Order: sequence, then structure tokens, then C-alpha cells
Amino acid sequence: MPQNKLPNTEVEQNFHSHVIQWSDLHVSRLWDYYSKNKSYDHQYFSFQAGAHVLDYVRSHIDLDRQIHILDYGCGPGFLIQSLISRLKKGQICYGLDFSKDSVSAVERRFKDHPRYGGSHHVETLPSPYRDESMEVIFVLDVIEHLNDAYLTEMILESRRLLKPGGYVVVTTRNHEDLEAEKTMCPECGCIFHRWQHMRIWTPKSLPDAFSAHGFKTRHIHATNFSIPYQRLLKILFLFKGFPLKRSNLIYVGQKEAI
Repeated sequence: MPQNKLPNTEVEQNFHSHVIQWSDLHVSRLWDYYSKNKSYDHQYFSFQAGAHVLDYVRSHIDLDRQIHILDYGCGPGFLIQSLISRLKKGQICYGLDFSKDSVSAVERRFKDHPRYGGSHHVETLPSPYRDESMEVIFVLDVIEHLNDAYLTEMILESRRLLKPGGYVVVTTRNHEDLEAEKTMCPECGCIFHRWQHMRIWTPKSLPDAFSAHGFKTRHIHATNFSIPYQRLLKILFLFKGFPLKRSNLIYVGQKEAI
């Protein structure tokens, strides 16, 4: 018998079909793995569409007037890279993430850049950033990963960090089919969403979540921030009469000045 072949009986004893109950440790393990595996870089939304989101947001926020900008859930730093290339002298961007390996990767890439102010790895909130220290907070494709408690913490933390009149910019999937992205571990039987998504968002539920905690909705829109060749395909589909799926939501909320 080959050394790497297990008897079927032993495999069956270890197998139990079950839906994952996401813990902080599970989440950290998954995203530490993704951050270390370069073959997954192109799967990050901020890698695919971060620059397009910034271009879109400029029609709703004068980013040139914003001094301190935070990437909440920065991952390996793809949005920070796009921000740095667009920021002017005197503007600074920062990062925050719950994956230690992701923050380490960001620090290695940008620590010497004059428009990078540093990133924090956090396990719990509040973060080390001061109250009302940011003008804009980007939360790109983060909120679909959060349970109820962490969602509330994230919104309250964004409100704490923003100056009066500051903006939070949020993207997420629009009416996502969670079942379509689930997979199963053939060794243990664990069923899980491959990107750790936990909830579905709509053009109504997204602004409602933030308005419940004192944000004024400035913009909510269903659109598509897909990568260029996908957008080209969708244009061709439209040409042939196929409907364009608006797979992304973008929300701009404002912390009203007192």
C-alpha cells in the first residue's frame, strides 16, 4: 500500500458533514493563508477594482481635500497602493486589518513611502487610532464577512474615527447567492463559503445599517466594478440583449457635523 494512501475506514471516521461556525481563529487562519498565497492576489476586490472605486468616488467626494484616509480591512494593501498613486503631497493613507500577516505585508511594502502613515493589526476594537482622526474611511468588501456583533462594532468604530462631516465609503456584493460560493472539505466535511461571506446585502439594507447608527446616506448605487475583460464581455452581452448584472453595491455615508 502506498505510504500516502489512507484506508477508507480511517477517512470515513474523520468525515462529518457540517456547516462551519466561524470563529475569530477560523477567520484569521483563512485570511492569513490567502495573504501569503500570491496566486490569490487577483481575487481580492481591491486588487480588481480598487482604482475604479476611487475614480467613481471622486464624483461624490472631493478626495483632494481629504487629508487622512483609512483603508478599513486593508488586506495586503491593494487599495493603499491605488491611494498612494493618487494622493497629493500632505495627504496620508492608513491601514487596519484583523489579519496579522496582511498588516505585516502592507508594512513591508509601504513603510518608507511619504504618503503612508502606517497600519495596525487589531484583534478587538476600538483600534489605536484617535477619535475623529480621519476624513474618509474606505470599507471595501468587508461587511459581508461580519456577524451582527462585528458589524455594529465596525460601524461604531468608523463613526468614532471620522471627523464631523467625514465620509465612509462601503462596497459589497449586491444580492449575492451565498450558496453558489460554498465548498466542502473532503477530509473533515466542513461546508463553508470560500471567501468567508456571512450575509447578503441589498440597496435597502446597506444604507439602513449605517443610518441606524447616525450616518446620513449621500449615495447608494448598484453597479458593476468587474475587471476590464469582464466588463467588455458584459458590454457585448448588452449588445446582444442580455441584461447587465449589477453585482456590486457602493454606499457613501456621512457623519453629520454637529
